[in-house]
Formats: sequence, C-alpha cells, structure tokens
Amino acid sequence: VLGWNYTFDKHNINLLLGQEMQRKNYFYEYYSGSDFPFAADGKTDLSTAGTPQGSEDYKKEARLASYFMDAHYSYEDKYYVSGSFRRDGSSVFGSNHRWGNFWSVGGKWRVSGEEFLKDNSIITNATLRASYGTVGNQDIDWYAARGFYSSGYNYNEKPGMTPTSISNSDLTWETSEQTNIGIDARFLDNRLSFTMDWYSKQTKDLLVEVGTNAASGFATQYQNAGTVKNTGLELSMGWRDQIGKEFKYGVNVNMAYNKNEVTEVNNANHFIEGGNDLLAQSTGRFVRMEEGHPIGYFYGYKTDGVIQNQNDLQAYLDQNCKGNAANSKQGASIKPGDLKFVDVDGNGVINDDDKTDLGNPHPDVTMGLTLSAEYKGFDFSVTTYGAFGAQVARSWRKFSDGQYENYTTEVYDYWHGEGTSNRYPLLAPGNSGQNFQAISDIYIDDADYVRIQNLTIGYDFKRIWKNCPFQQLRVYAAAQNLFTFTGYKGMDPEN
Repeated sequence: VLGWNYTFDKHNINLLLGQEMQRKNYFYEYYSGSDFPFAADGKTDLSTAGTPQGSEDYKKEARLASYFMDAHYSYEDKYYVSGSFRRDGSSVFGSNHRWGNFWSVGGKWRVSGEEFLKDNSIITNATLRASYGTVGNQDIDWYAARGFYSSGYNYNEKPGMTPTSISNSDLTWETSEQTNIGIDARFLDNRLSFTMDWYSKQTKDLLVEVGTNAASGFATQYQNAGTVKNTGLELSMGWRDQIGKEFKYGVNVNMAYNKNEVTEVNNANHFIEGGNDLLAQSTGRFVRMEEGHPIGYFYGYKTDGVIQNQNDLQAYLDQNCKGNAANSKQGASIKPGDLKFVDVDGNGVINDDDKTDLGNPHPDVTMGLTLSAEYKGFDFSVTTYGAFGAQVARSWRKFSDGQYENYTTEVYDYWHGEGTSNRYPLLAPGNSGQNFQAISDIYIDDADYVRIQNLTIGYDFKRIWKNCPFQQLRVYAAAQNLFTFTGYKGMDPEN
C-alpha cells in the first residue's frame, strides 16, 4: 500500500494505491472403521480397527488478486469529493470472466460551515451528500464455474472419478450499482439529530443456484440469473437532553421503506423457480424469481375457503370448473372439506396455470425505537424493532411427510363438519392429497411484528464507592428478545 497526503492553504488531498493477493485453502479428511479389539483399554485409534470401512478426502483452493486506488479532496472543511477504483480477479469464475472493475464517486457539502449559517442558533450542523458506486460479489462455491470432481467411485471393479457439480465457464461477477442521496443535520446544540437517505440499488448478473434440466444429471447450477432493483428511503431522528444535573434521557426513532423488484431474468421463461419440496415432501417448488415481482416471492394457488356441503360443492364447480369435478384440483373425488382452489386464468380447469403471487417475503417498512435514561448512577435502555408488510411460509413444521407427525393445537381449527372452518381443509392420513401437497395461501401468513430486542438496567457502584480504583464499576442485567407482539402463529416471524 502506498499513501500520499498533502495539505496547502485550505486544500487537503489524500491518495492511496495498493495491491493485494489472497489465497484460501479448504481441506477435508474422513476415515471410518469398526471392530476395535482394544476398545476396552481405551484404544480406539483407527489404525487398530479390525474392519476399516472407508476413507474420503478432498481439498479446494480459491485465489483473489486486487489492484485499488482511492482519492479524497476537501476544501475549507466544507466541500468534499472522493473517488475510488479497484480491479479484482477471482479464480471462482470462468477463465474469460475472472476480472471485474468497480468504482465509486461521492461528494458532500457541509452547509453549516457557510457564512449564512455559521451563527445560526437552531442549526448546529448540516451536511448534504451524494454518491454513486459499484461493488462486486464472488460469494459462491469456489468451483462453481469449473465444476467439482470426486474420486473413489467404482466402475466395473476399477477406480474412477465423477463430476459432482456442473461447470459454467460463462459465470462472472455479480455487480451492484447504487446511488445514494442523504442529509445529516443536528439542531439546538446537538440535542436534536436528523438523518435521511434515499437510495437506488441495482444488482446485475445475480449469482443464483438455479434448477437444471434433469437430463444433465445435476439438480442445480450456478448462473448469473438476472437483475434485481431495490429502491428505498431511510429516516432517523433522535433527541438527547438533560434535566437538572442528574437526569439525562434520549429518544431515537428510525424508519425504512424498501421496494424490491426483479427487473430481468436471463432465460426465455423470464422466471426461475426454487424451494423444491422445501415445506414438506411432494409439495414442489413454491418460490420464484420473476420479472415484475419481488425476488423469492411465494407462488402457488389461491383458495376461496373450504367446501361446506354438497350445494356449496356444486356452486364451486359451476364457478371454477365448468361444473365438472374432473376439472378441479382434487379431481372426481372432490368432496365437502376440500379446499376451493381458485380458477385464476378463467379457463374452467384448475392446473399449474392458476398458480399466482401469494406473498412477499420482504417487509415494506421497518421501524425502530430506542429509549434511554440515566439518573444518579442508574441507567436504563430499551430497544424495539418492528417489520411490516412481509409474509412468511410455514416452514417451521412438516405436514405431509407421514401420518404420525407432530401437530400444533391449530389442528383443532381444521374442517371437521359444516361451518367448522373456512380456511383449513379436512385432515387426511399423512396429509396426503392436493389439499395439503398443492402449496396454497393456507400456508402463507402475514408476518408483521414488533419486538423488544433489548432491555438493560444498570448501576455504577462508583457512585457510592468513592475510592474505587476503577474508572467505572457498573453492574447490569440485560434481556434479549424479551417480547414479540405478532399475529403470526409460527415460531418466529423474522425467520
């Protein structure tokens, strides 16, 4: 690293040039055996195993080369301009796509340093800032581009090697471009603070493990799948003050809004499906990366309640299935207690074409609140956090993997006769059949919540032990994730 700093008059220039090399290695070894004749004597070294059962070992290596520069300029401690550039080469990508160039520019203006605000009694400090930059991501399997091979496989009594992952020589850097405009301000002798940030972030060539054609012999392959855009606004406001000589207090509130949208998918279908059998066996794929939707949105069937009786059954068939039970998702065996899958495309047949957007796993708005106080050695703080607008899929328990799975008390809300439930269907042995194995909105719940993240109470005993040799002798008690207020019935709305 080579640095240079120069100051003259009211100018300051800082330059940095550097080069970095990284090498990472991973080793794995496994040996097994049984029938240890000296086990009673505590000797179970593998070399004493009567029956060696096998061994396995492999290693992986990744390398990264980087060249970078950074420049900063300021004038009168009021005007700031900065820029950076770096060129990175990573061994995890294809041989023709290993190098990426990433740069940024930014500037800020300390408005409070101007003459017209210098003696302002309200505005203590105010800064306007803006920046644009790109960063790269290479956080994937080290051999994702080249493929991974394993040895030791037996072919007609002869040793051999087999590929365990499919290569992709076109794999390259995931690149994020972000624009940010912000304001930092303090008022009333720094008692009141305010921060605002608007951002627009576009991530191109997103690195995703994508499902492949079964004919390839592999389930997935890393690809540069498409482009995702995040646009949002972040606000923060705080107040810190003192009453008398002993009582200090503070309040901080923050809020963030974010919109996530996939703007491009690099295939002919314009979508990628994932989450195969993620909730339970035979449930298929139910999350998608699709143009015009949030990344990873839940995808499945909409329902319109539960069939209550024969008249209700016929009305459902007439409205959604052209009056023909064979056109329903359950087929000719459809009966009271089954779900009413909605014919979204209006063709009178319930099939995969009726699957639609069931929910967004990303919150629209997050909020936080922190309260703090100090009085005569005692201190108190509480931090809360809330997220609103997200949905969550019920992945916290299996439901169709077998007849003897555990259930929650919510099972009593399932349909067991006319009028008993209009959301959950009649239970079936092993929860088999389309009511449970066709992912629908009965498995998607709102995940709004407010959580007390931290509560701390403390006391500094130096207040009463004047000769204490320590600068501070504070004893405190803290509780993490004390309460969560939510309508979600699963384990944790955040996960």
